[in-house]
Amino acid sequence: MSDLFNKCLETKCFPDPLKIRLVILFYKTGKDEHNIKSYRPITLLSTLAKLLEKLLLQRFNFQLKTKKLQHPLQYGFREGMSAYDVLLHVTSLLEQTRRQEKHARLISLDISGVFDSLQYSSIRDRFASLSLFSNISETFLDTFGSILVPPVGLGGVTFPVLTCGKSDASSNRVQNKPL
Repeated sequence: MSDLFNKCLETKCFPDPLKIRLVILFYKTGKDEHNIKSYRPITLLSTLAKLLEKLLLQRFNFQLKTKKLQHPLQYGFREGMSAYDVLLHVTSLLEQTRRQEKHARLISLDISGVFDSLQYSSIRDRFASLSLFSNISETFLDTFGSILVPPVGLGGVTFPVLTCGKSDASSNRVQNKPL
């Protein structure tokens, strides 16, 4: 397994077979059975893919910490941070404002479907602007390319294969060569 992971880093390639995700749709009780929004999707991927993604994420986060590129108020996707830490910070700020007899406003946004229209090229461009390109970040970026989701059938309707990320033509990965 370590040979495979090292080869992935060496070639900056996240193997296509590991990009295959199985989407299971769970019906939301009381909703229209023929509407795709009436189902909660759960995506399953292989254990090997999860391990490689975890390895890449750990190494990538180490790069970010080493180069001091993580904002101190970044709570999501950080080791040792959780929603509890956000609430503790916000509560502390509100309490401090109350003690100073000042007014405070809190605005919270929950943007539905924000990642549905994310352009992965913008992530790549941001990496370039931060000089984050390495075998780790390049392999990590390759996880966005050509994600494969088999068609999903729902009430006699088959939804098309979904893909996201960059096309193979714009990819830096070695094509048609086995790891």
